[in-house]
Parts: sequence; structure tokens; C-alpha cells
Amino acid sequence: MNIEEFNQQVIALLQQEKTFETSKTDVQIKQIELDNSKRNYSDWKTGLTLDTKSTYWNNNKSTNSTYIYTKTSEKHSKSAKLELTKRFLNNPSNLTVGIKHILSNENLKRNKQFNSYDNYGLYDYFNWKYPLLKHDSNAESLKTYHRYILDLAYKKLSFYEQQENYLSKQLEQFLTWANYQEKSLVYQQHLQRVQSINRQNKKDQISINSAIFKTQKNLSRLK
Repeated sequence: MNIEEFNQQVIALLQQEKTFETSKTDVQIKQIELDNSKRNYSDWKTGLTLDTKSTYWNNNKSTNSTYIYTKTSEKHSKSAKLELTKRFLNNPSNLTVGIKHILSNENLKRNKQFNSYDNYGLYDYFNWKYPLLKHDSNAESLKTYHRYILDLAYKKLSFYEQQENYLSKQLEQFLTWANYQEKSLVYQQHLQRVQSINRQNKKDQISINSAIFKTQKNLSRLK
């Protein structure tokens, strides 16, 4: 096995290794939390408000006064408001754009006359609020979003460190195995050389057989 084959096997192990499933899931969860926080904080939000109100009061008293005073008052009003708000990721400001429609009717009964008023109003407004205080609600919400960014970075770092530790152990095993392989090759070459030596006498034969035995023993140990 060479280094390229080792790399291919390590990549396959990383994809199949169940040890990383929990860390990978943690990263995915933090990414989802960050995306949700980003949408909840910075997306445009629409608000529709409907309101109706009625008031009535009676001051029906007897008097000889010639001054025109109101005896009864009856007032009805209806309003509808559509509002768009947005917050920003680079500052704690708040932008509000809206339109409001008002319909009202007021009836006044007086001692000498009767009046009825119909009012109609359509208003649009624009508001941009930039807080100067660090503990404004928008500023606190923006800090929450930034904390999610840090949480995701921390989970990614933990995930990468776990993979790095796993790879370092695999590489250490590979280098150990490669060292045994190289030693085995050296012993095999040495065994071939020893076996090819001419045995001149009995003494030489004993020495050669001893060297062959030791080499074979080392090969068996390495295997």
C-alpha cells in the first residue's frame, strides 16, 4: 500500500465512520438554528391591525341657558393598519413602514341643534430607530444571532478536531505498518543473499544456517 491508496481508504473511512455522526449532527443542528435566527431577526415582518371603537355619553339636563351645550355624544370609529418592520444584521436598528386607514362618525345632539360629522383619513408613515443603548431589545436580539454564529463555529471546530485526531491515529498506524513492511523487505533481501552464499566448509554452513534461522525468525515476528 502506498500513500495514495492510504488516502483513498482514509477518505472512505471518514465517510463511513459512525464516530463522527453525532458531531456532524451537532453541526447541522447549529446551522439550522443560525438560519432560523437569521430569518426571525432580519426578514421583513408584516403586521395587520384592525380596531373598532364606540363611545356614548349623555348629559341630558334641564337648563334655561342660551349657551349651546352638548346633551349627548355618540362616536364610532374603525381603523385598519398595515405595517412592515425590518431589523438588520450589521446594526441594531429597526425600520418601520406603514399605512393607516381611519373611518369615524360622530353625532352630537345639542339643545338648539344636531350635528353629525364623518371623518376619513389615510396616513402613511416611515420610522427608523437606531438605539444608542447597548441593552436595547433589538441589540439583545442581535447579540443572540451573533452567539449562534459562534456556536456554529465552535461545533465545526470540534467536528474538524475529532476528524483530525482520527486521521492522525490512522496515519500513525500506517507509518508503523510501512516501517514493518520496509523491515520485512530488508530481511527478505538479506535472506536471499545469505542463502546464495557458497558453503565452503562445515563451519561456514553452521554460521549460514544460523543467520538464515535468525532472519526467518525476524520475518515471522514482523509478519
